[in-house]
Amino acid sequence: MLKKLGKLLRYDFLYYFRIMPVFYLALALSAVAAGIQERAIVPPNESAMDNGWLIIVFGCVLVAVVTVNLVLIFQRFRENLLKDPGYLMFTLPVTVWSLTASKAVSAFCMFLLSILACFAASLLMGLIIGETGKFTGENLTWTLILEGLRSLGPGFPLFMLTILVFIFKQICLIYVLISASQILPRFRALAGFAVWFLVVWVEQFLVGIFLGGAGQGVLPYLVPFTLGHVLPYFLVNLVFAALYFYGVGLFLKKTLNME
Repeated sequence: MLKKLGKLLRYDFLYYFRIMPVFYLALALSAVAAGIQERAIVPPNESAMDNGWLIIVFGCVLVAVVTVNLVLIFQRFRENLLKDPGYLMFTLPVTVWSLTASKAVSAFCMFLLSILACFAASLLMGLIIGETGKFTGENLTWTLILEGLRSLGPGFPLFMLTILVFIFKQICLIYVLISASQILPRFRALAGFAVWFLVVWVEQFLVGIFLGGAGQGVLPYLVPFTLGHVLPYFLVNLVFAALYFYGVGLFLKKTLNME
């Protein structure tokens, strides 16, 4: 089963890597250009807008990387499983759960890669600007970064894992809504968007009951993080991620009769 899943993942990653490397390259080049421009001394008679236009370009590229990646994630699922290619996909000697896992895992990895690329590009620009840059002040040093991580508490690694589970859960939730919306003859996108708000509200309500109070959200945000504080959020997100993942396969296998 793992061997078949690996083959499915390979084709999914090939789909993403035909497009995303171009945006990653643009992100790196815009970060370097913006950093070099900001490091230069600004003449007194030059406006900040004239001096910082590459920062605006860099910000636009950041938004483009995340946006394009999200579009590809949802388009890959819809085009490959719910349209004409889906008839071929569901004739392969693999289970519905393998197809679901392939789409969810590849989407999760690509979204995480895009976030890391944006962070790395921002860090690169900050390093080029230097500690005296007007956007970084005197805080961009590895010493302060490491000290800040140490001050977050012993629950911080589990908090980071909770964020990863939270991202995977959101991807599975969107996949559930896309699959379920195929039942409707029209207005599928609008219905899916409306149901998304309803599901998120119900989820927040249930999480609030489970954690002993409404309005606490699905991720902890207080520092320093402790294991006792983070663990309930991790378990709740893990349960919802499993439910949504199961729901994707259920809609594909039963409701849409794709076996």
